[in-house]
Amino acid sequence: MSKARPKAAAPCDYAGLRTPGLGRRLRSRGRIMKRNVHILLASLALLAVNPAYSNEFKDFFQYKDRKLSDFIASKSPPKIYRSDDLGADERHLLEDGYDIIGFSSFNGPQADQKNAIKFAKTIHSEIVIVKYRFVETVSGGTQVVMMPVIGGYGGMIGGAHPVSFDRYEQTALFFAKLKPEKISFGFLGLPLTTQQAAAIGSGKGLSIEVIVRGRPAFDAGLLKGDIILTIAGKDVSTSERIRQVRSDFASQTVPVEIIREGKPQTLQIAVPAAPASDAKR
Repeated sequence: MSKARPKAAAPCDYAGLRTPGLGRRLRSRGRIMKRNVHILLASLALLAVNPAYSNEFKDFFQYKDRKLSDFIASKSPPKIYRSDDLGADERHLLEDGYDIIGFSSFNGPQADQKNAIKFAKTIHSEIVIVKYRFVETVSGGTQVVMMPVIGGYGGMIGGAHPVSFDRYEQTALFFAKLKPEKISFGFLGLPLTTQQAAAIGSGKGLSIEVIVRGRPAFDAGLLKGDIILTIAGKDVSTSERIRQVRSDFASQTVPVEIIREGKPQTLQIAVPAAPASDAKR
């Protein structure tokens, strides 16, 4: 008994036209297209994990010593400025009541400043200061580039191209306004240098580097370069002692003894009200 012969596949009927073999060719091309989609997705996955496509400002960010709750959360779009002198620009912002939330520091191809703005929004930073310093031009590597065949049926072509880029040291500082109660007297003081201590005959004191506009130190007439010896007769050479003076003399006007250009002076300074956390104790 002979086996029944299988029926021949019917020719593909497309738009009323009997076109033998077209279905087979379309299926073959469909497999090619599917394979190329997989290749494209794999390429995109590789790009996703490539550090060159990440946000360097986020990846290399470090918080400083203040808490985010110390700052006024900015509701306006962050502003970004390019700096030639980070120290001077930082000082100007400190004088306006800002402080650093944190910073990013890295080197490589010049990063897109839009990424700095994007990250600044997530930490409610109001101002970003960036600095770039050219290091060298790096060349000699290769990069494989793949692209679809135009006018074809889904194939990919590509090739290796030489890579050359400028490498920069890059630093970004992220600032926001401090809450008024976190500014206290409104001065930034540094420990005395050996020369300063020798000149006044004591290591106790603070050398004023920054005066915040509109705060008690500003209103008292303190200037950058002054050396503070005492406030209300108390040593204020450490942050703990400054906090103690603020607690003991809250809302009072007290004398502040200073050395200005080698000469002693006494000014009057208004001690800020005690922080809410202290007032509840």
